[in-house]
Amino acid sequence: MPRLPSLLLLAALAAAPGCSKPGPSPAPTPPAPAPTPTVAPPAAPAALQVRETTAGSGEPLRRGDHAKVRYLARTGDGRVFEDRSAQEPPVQMVVGPQMPPWWEEGLQAMRPGGHYRVEVPIERMGPAARRPAALQGSAVVTYDVQVVGAIRMPRFSPLDPGKSRDEAGFPTEVLAAGTGEPPAATHWCTFHFVAFGENGGVVDSTYAVEKPMRAPAAATGVPFLSAILPRMRPGATFRCTSPATAGHSRWPAILGATHTITWQVELLAVTPPLPLPAFTPPAAETMLASASGVRVLVDGGQPELVPPADGKRVEVHFACWLADGTLVDSSFASGLPSELALAPLPGGLREGFNRLPLGKAGWLRIPAAQGYGDAGLPARRVPPGAELIVRAELLRRGL
Repeated sequence: MPRLPSLLLLAALAAAPGCSKPGPSPAPTPPAPAPTPTVAPPAAPAALQVRETTAGSGEPLRRGDHAKVRYLARTGDGRVFEDRSAQEPPVQMVVGPQMPPWWEEGLQAMRPGGHYRVEVPIERMGPAARRPAALQGSAVVTYDVQVVGAIRMPRFSPLDPGKSRDEAGFPTEVLAAGTGEPPAATHWCTFHFVAFGENGGVVDSTYAVEKPMRAPAAATGVPFLSAILPRMRPGATFRCTSPATAGHSRWPAILGATHTITWQVELLAVTPPLPLPAFTPPAAETMLASASGVRVLVDGGQPELVPPADGKRVEVHFACWLADGTLVDSSFASGLPSELALAPLPGGLREGFNRLPLGKAGWLRIPAAQGYGDAGLPARRVPPGAELIVRAELLRRGL
């Protein structure tokens, strides 16, 4: 009788290759994840060195201020790179992100009246490919900066809903109430304003030119200002909001029609109109004519026909008519004399204003050839070939 295989032999045979039914394959082992590359953080910009060599006064400059500066820039080996140390008028810069970052940082460490030495690492002067050739090889650029002055701009502050009220359809916060009576529609207003965009940046401002705006209360050319000024009293300051469409006509295309403008308006003075002088011009033959044909008659005597005095601007009270007495223009409506730039005026007006003795009043006759010529001035209803007759008092010259 044959012997049965032992249990150990059967177990060995069962384990031998090909002697059993294959089972399911084990799942493949996933590959190890690739190591995450280490990215070094961007290097901080090299430090700017600002040293005050002559002390300034007041608060340091801030974003939005207009700095008036003169400066001299040298390369690392002492060569002059840029010289504006004697520039007149000084360079005017708006402190903000639109300027090179080192200028923005440096100016905010400066005060009006101070002198400063600024060392700018070359990498702060922009990408190497864009740097001027004169800076190649320099490790640092040194600026000697004089802050001649500054125009301090009002700071943006949102309207306080808890303090606002409606004025002429605009949400308004009264910062100063002012005194006296609001201006009539024909009164002229002298005022400052600043308009901020939604990001707090300045869109437009009279402070930037250090000269207030003057306009009839209800006819400023800006819908918002024409609506709000008649609601203010002299000395008042209002903070208001309006859509861009209530501002300058160009703003909606630039900012968008729904962009919100935050205004700050300061009414400095209100001036009623003055009576217009009577239109009683002297006969042409009683006036002294120059070679150009401009005729002048000074109250109480005749002027000397000397060459026109130098001066970019004059301050005058004047009224200008056509020969039939139609009024063309006048400073009397504003109640204050006009400061006029001479360059844009017709040659006859430039000559006539300058031939008046300082502090004297008189009459001028400007022939068409020295006035608005054959084109006329349709905007002021001056027809082609029109003679101009002017009553003027010269108050200041050479401004």
